[in-house]
This record gives sequence, C-alpha cells and structure tokens, in this order.
Amino acid sequence: MDINQEILTAILDPTQWIVAILTAFFVRQYQLGLRINAIFLVQIILAVFMWDQLSQQGLILVLVSVFRTVVLLLLIKPRSQLNADALKVGNIIGTELHRQIINALTKNEQEAGVLLNDLTSTGYMFGFIEKFAKDGGVDASDELFSHILDSVLPDKLTSNFKRNYERLILATEVSVLGSEVINFNAGVSAGRVDADKLRSGELPINLEHYLSGYKITMN
Repeated sequence: MDINQEILTAILDPTQWIVAILTAFFVRQYQLGLRINAIFLVQIILAVFMWDQLSQQGLILVLVSVFRTVVLLLLIKPRSQLNADALKVGNIIGTELHRQIINALTKNEQEAGVLLNDLTSTGYMFGFIEKFAKDGGVDASDELFSHILDSVLPDKLTSNFKRNYERLILATEVSVLGSEVINFNAGVSAGRVDADKLRSGELPINLEHYLSGYKITMN
C-alpha cells in the first residue's frame, strides 16, 4: 500500500470518526484549548491500538489526527451555557441591534462602518445590553455579550468590543484621552435610555441615528 492509499484509508476510518465525533460532542462545553487536546489525544490513543507498524506510520497518524480535529472543531460548535431566559433576552437584544445597524449601513455604509468602531457605539451597545438584560432578570455575563454580538455581526463586534475596552482603560489613565471616556459614557447613557424604550414597547433608534451621522438623544 503506497503512502497516498494509507492516508486515504486513515482519513476514512469509520471507527476513528465515530469516536472523534462523540468526543467532540461531549467536550463542546469546554474552552477551545481543552477541546482541541481532548479530540486530538483520543484519536492518537485509539490509533495506537488500531494501527500496526506505528513507527512507520507515525507521520500519517499525526497529519490525519490534525485534519480530523480541525474538521470537527468547525462542524461541532461549543454548547452555550446560557439558559433559556438568557437566550430569549439575548435574541431580543440582538434583533434590535442588528436592525439599527443594518438600517444605518443601508443609508451610508462607509460612514456607519467607521462610527461603528468607535467608543460611543461600543458604549451604546454595552449600556443597551446590560440594562435590558438586568431589567429582565438576566445576568449580563460575558457569554451573553458574546452571544449577542456574534449574532449581530459575527467576529466584528466582539473584536471591536475587546479593542475598545483596551482603549477605554488607556483613556481613563491618560488625561489627554478624556474625551474618549466621555464618548463612551454618552453611548452607555443612550443605550440605557433605548433599553427602557424597548421594554416599554417603543422602537430604539439612538444607535441608528448616531451611525447615520445624527446626535443621540436622551429622551
């Protein structure tokens, strides 16, 4: 059997796929690093028992295990730790943020895209999410924030949040950056106002207005 045939046989091995899928399923609630190690190590251990002449096939075993691990990480998503109430609240918030952002991007994609990255927008989303969640009896946890932000604009809003949090910390320590703190706090206040509006049945609009180049309002 040549090297290509050995690789193909290893990739298609049904027993290893079944065990790897079960492993990925049962560890999906853990962090990425632990999930990678668990899936990879289980495959290696299983292969040791199943394959002959391991010393000659070691490279194939490692390459196939890496391939299978990557595939499963892409296909089997981490299990959310949020309960049903948190998911319901998160979906309501995410829907409203998505509506406002898409409306603003439709009007002027370039301007809205730039403003979406600043501390005022981040402050708005922070205030909106925190206020609406807490008023609904739901903990405004990091996981809730990640769930909402990824549901609106996958990866982009989460990375914006992390980057702007670092900017905010720096701004609180450097006096010349004080305007950044003011902008963030203004966004937080507007977000909380809109959270109250949403809970009372009104349509939140401050984020859309801000991204469209208008001033945010507090009433």
